[in-house]
Amino acid sequence: MRGTKIIAVLLLPIFAIPDVILSQTKAEVKEASKSPPSVMVNAPTQKTKAALVGTFTDSGYTLQNDSTFLLVFTKPVGVPPADIAAFMFGAGTSDPQENVRLTLVDNEGTSKVSASTSIVSTNHYGRERTMDYNRNGKHNLRVKALLESAKSRAEGEPK
Repeated sequence: MRGTKIIAVLLLPIFAIPDVILSQTKAEVKEASKSPPSVMVNAPTQKTKAALVGTFTDSGYTLQNDSTFLLVFTKPVGVPPADIAAFMFGAGTSDPQENVRLTLVDNEGTSKVSASTSIVSTNHYGRERTMDYNRNGKHNLRVKALLESAKSRAEGEPK
């Protein structure tokens, strides 16, 4: 088969981003990459926490840590996007987990929720490596959508 060229194409999905997020413009994605997502909720902290736990666990996350003003959720990445795949390849790691840390600030009946995201992976010797994921615009839009969903859940539920 002289002269035959084989071209391989590898498509890596972005972790199950809802179709609504995929329709965002480049400008919206660029704007979202400037800072981590946050939201103000017109509900007390405990009610906000309950809504956040419900929303994130319904989306496939596992609650890893719960304290008075901090929630930490994890979720397996699955087939990683190219930036995470490069991180894993360079570090010799496997099984990446998305790590979302939500900080709650109580302010007289309202709550501010700020998200910080990272990718955590463990190498074959048990050493953990972390990649900051706060500047990924598409990912921030997905987390922001979850925060907005939790906000409407907390504010819409009867007392």
